[in-house]
Amino acid sequence: MSTNEVVYISAAAGGVGSFVVQLAKAAGNHVIGSTSRDEKIEYLRAIGCDRPINYKKEDIGAVLKKEYPGGVNIAYDTAGGTTSAALLII
Repeated sequence: MSTNEVVYISAAAGGVGSFVVQLAKAAGNHVIGSTSRDEKIEYLRAIGCDRPINYKKEDIGAVLKKEYPGGVNIAYDTAGGTTSAALLII
């Protein structure tokens, strides 16, 4: 994993996702992570996620388009579905 990249991780508060969040952050990247609950948002912040997204309250695609107009350099998607679609259209 390179440094200074924008990295998006779905299911970021899960076992694998949280590990990837920490690896991406340790490598010097800006980390975006999606999850389903506010309690998990706090956990993501605690492990270094720069921009946690509660996909039940925020539209992933809209957040990415607005806050990351340059796009995402690396996407680690373990959720599929609408998460994958949002990544493909930015």
